[in-house]
Amino acid sequence: MRFSIIFTFILLLLSLPSFAKSELPYGCDEYSKVEKKSFVLFNKKQFIELGECAGEALVKAQKIYNIADACSEVIEDKNSLLGIFSLSKLEAIKMGVCLGAINAVYNRYDREVVTTNSYLRSKRYYSCKKGMEGVNKLISSADEEYYQRSELRDILCRRVY
Repeated sequence: MRFSIIFTFILLLLSLPSFAKSELPYGCDEYSKVEKKSFVLFNKKQFIELGECAGEALVKAQKIYNIADACSEVIEDKNSLLGIFSLSKLEAIKMGVCLGAINAVYNRYDREVVTTNSYLRSKRYYSCKKGMEGVNKLISSADEEYYQRSELRDILCRRVY
């Protein structure tokens, strides 16, 4: 009887939701208000979201570093049996930086019309890669340590009619 009461109590404690903040507000402005000690309560998903905001901000600032290294974490996470549970906090942030940079380039340039100075003055537009295609493209094409937004655009996007 005593064992069943203790077992029920432990089971009840494990099934209750955590009182830590499980969702961060939409938008990256909220990350600037987070205190250093609050990062202990972050889960891996929140670190990925933090990295996405950092990646997007770096692309907007026209500089991003070690994109191939950051994107290799996405492939490692995909191939791991444990998935997101095998990531450290730094790896989760790197993964977010890669995804944030790809999304920022995609949102800025995909379907943007570009006029070319040719004889017929044809209009072209950018068609950009997103998701795992973008990750694979950045890993295979990125050979420098530092990239500007236009260089990332040239890697991820191509002009089509």
